[in-house]
Amino acid sequence: MKERNLWTALGLFGAACLALGLSGAAEGGAEALLAFPFAQIGQGLRWLSLSGPVGDLAAWTLYLLLSLLPCLWLAVRVVKKRAKAEDALLVLAACLLLVVLYRMVNPAGLPAMLGSAAAWMGKAFLGLSVWSVLCCYGVLRLRRAALEGDPARLSRWLLRLVYVVMAAFVADICGVRLPAFFRAVSPEDLFPLLTLAAGVIPDVYALCTARWAARLLECLGEGRYTGEAVAAAGRLAGWCGRALAAAALCQLGHNLLQLLFAPTLSAMDLSVQLPLLGVVFLLAALLLARLVARGYRLQQDNDLFI
Repeated sequence: MKERNLWTALGLFGAACLALGLSGAAEGGAEALLAFPFAQIGQGLRWLSLSGPVGDLAAWTLYLLLSLLPCLWLAVRVVKKRAKAEDALLVLAACLLLVVLYRMVNPAGLPAMLGSAAAWMGKAFLGLSVWSVLCCYGVLRLRRAALEGDPARLSRWLLRLVYVVMAAFVADICGVRLPAFFRAVSPEDLFPLLTLAAGVIPDVYALCTARWAARLLECLGEGRYTGEAVAAAGRLAGWCGRALAAAALCQLGHNLLQLLFAPTLSAMDLSVQLPLLGVVFLLAALLLARLVARGYRLQQDNDLFI
């Protein structure tokens, strides 16, 4: 994907996440994101249903069509003889959508369905159930592609996954952290600003790291060992190191600044985390960068020999 198109798409997605996070007055940004787009679809269907008899019929038709979309996708895969065991989750997703969308249209029944959870999670609890099934389905599809697919197909799957990771970082920054900051910010309390900086700076570095991972996959897809792939691998390793350092330094700075400004803070959140996953990812990126560079040198030697 072209650089400009990618960042434009991420910018528009971030603006939508920010608007969605700020619009949830009663709920937090994370809850609003989890309920999206099911809550908005439910509101639209409810408005359509209350508009009159014709609108009510249209609302029921759209409700059934949207709920059965996973089954339609399953039917397409069956016809093309591509259905696998994990596709059974599509039936579960359709059943959940029938319940979730109905309750989104009629939210008065949420307390009876969810009990006390309806008060603090509300519609996000329902959205989370559908997203859990879809994420599980995606992971199982990725697992099958890794075990049975060829390297080119696996590379395409990984590239899509990196784009999803980038979107997740943007959603975390714009849909969760910024709305939480705007709701909690006050001139006399520095805690929201410290929390925002401690979360956003590592996310920005991680977002740039994911972009260079995507660039490396694009280069490897075009040619196994090229000069661009070597450069992208080196930049990926460098950004991995920066992202890891940013996460560690931001955590340290967050804790020390809280101690320094403790008299002016209304709340404190001291924590110590060992970023083992980041260290493993950094080492893997460094190893990959060196393997790509070594492969590029061997390919150049073979070309000269031939």
